Amino acid sequence: MSSIDLKSIQNEKANALLDRLAASLGCSTEAFYGQNQHQSSETLELLNLWFALEEPQDRAKAMSFLRNAKTKARALDEVRAPSSGEPVALAHAMQKPEKAP
Repeated sequence: MSSIDLKSIQNEKANALLDRLAASLGCSTEAFYGQNQHQSSETLELLNLWFALEEPQDRAKAMSFLRNAKTKARALDEVRAPSSGEPVALAHAMQKPEKAP
């Protein structure tokens, strides 16, 4: 097999892996591109750590942790006021009470 064929096969495997990763993460493969150097190195570290986990229960723990972190981040985003970034409850507490008619 020539080196060109080997590179083509490696690229196909890499693309298939990215497709599976993107599908698992619920994003497009484009999400893996266009990152700055810091994000790329963190992504590479995360993937290396993931592949180092050989036991299914260890991978399940890692996935559970990441899902919890994502859920907490999403919940925090939902309670922030759109314009000021203050939590909605605080923004409501700072408003003057309405007078009864």
